[in-house]
Amino acid sequence: MKMELFRLYKIPLLTLALLVCLTGLSTCQLTATITEAKQDDATIKTTPTEFPDGDFVSTAAVVAKKTPPSVGKETNSADSNTPSAENENENSTAVAKEKPARPTSQPSPADANEPASPKPAAAAVDTDSPAPNTPSPDKEDENDIFEVDFSTFVQINEAYDRIFTPDLITEDGRVKYSTLKRKRLDVIDAKRNLKKLSQAVRMSLTKEQRIAFWINTYNFCTIELILRKYPIQPKWYMIIYPDNSIMQIPNAWTKEIHEIMWEEYYLKEIEQDFLLKRHKDPRICFALSNASVGGATLRNEPYKADRLDAQLDDQVEKYLATPKGVRLDKDNNILYLSNVFQMNTKTFLDSDLAKIKKFRNRKDQERVWLNFILPHLSKEDIRYLEETEFKIKFIEFDWHLNESK
Repeated sequence: MKMELFRLYKIPLLTLALLVCLTGLSTCQLTATITEAKQDDATIKTTPTEFPDGDFVSTAAVVAKKTPPSVGKETNSADSNTPSAENENENSTAVAKEKPARPTSQPSPADANEPASPKPAAAAVDTDSPAPNTPSPDKEDENDIFEVDFSTFVQINEAYDRIFTPDLITEDGRVKYSTLKRKRLDVIDAKRNLKKLSQAVRMSLTKEQRIAFWINTYNFCTIELILRKYPIQPKWYMIIYPDNSIMQIPNAWTKEIHEIMWEEYYLKEIEQDFLLKRHKDPRICFALSNASVGGATLRNEPYKADRLDAQLDDQVEKYLATPKGVRLDKDNNILYLSNVFQMNTKTFLDSDLAKIKKFRNRKDQERVWLNFILPHLSKEDIRYLEETEFKIKFIEFDWHLNESK
């Protein structure tokens, strides 16, 4: 009975023993293969290589740098022959995960001590040139370039050339309003173009161009305002001002709207925000006409960027030379100044004149006024002001319209 049982289970037992042996052999081979792959992976990740420029990178990065692109694999048109650090890291990771291919022939001992030279690529790939239908990153698309249209700006300046002219404005700043009222085509053109002028044009101008533009525009808007109300109708409650004065126009500087660059501005905003507060140049105060005889003399030519400094200096020189600008009464030790100084005190105090260390015994505003007029006085008058105690008073302002009869 026992022998029968032994014969019955002999064949299955032998078969099971054979399977156990085969399984053990396969496990050993698999373990050896995994161990070998881990050793190769560690070698790739940790072996440093020094390039001539002194940078150290992993061998994996070297492999990635020397490995030619696969045949049939698309290359990025924006890549160069030298991969970026980000691409090196990606290629290093990819190579580290793959098991390196075994060499087909065993290298000699002499070759083992020398670094392996890179193999030429199977097919030359020009990565510097962009792929077809792919724009180069170094070349801007012409459609993306924003071009500023200066045609409207040019037309405005041409209109200013025809308005600020000796034919319409006298040498002492008197305007022929009645003539302009009849021939106001240039005024209408300038007004229309000012409204549609692009903000991009203003932003593209130089400092001198912006100053010249805003002075001309302020003076033009003042003339245009007078033409709108001309002849000016006096108000009974403004009896302290002349009948033909701009002061008869209620809130002329703070309520009357002028459309410029698709926005609405008051004269006060143009004067302060774009000129005096921004540039802090007191000479500008003598270039802005308030359509009054006592105010700044209106120039019979537009201001130009290439001659701006000379024009502003000339404006100050001519204004201070008139009785409405500066008068010195040596008999009574009184210096008379135009109300333009008093109305623009902050502009004078904010300017570089406040840094001049002269007339330190006087009030701050008086000191900057004196430092401003000094270069325009004679040596005798300068000596008098430096050595004499005097008072400062203001000339009564003439609000009559600066009209040429």
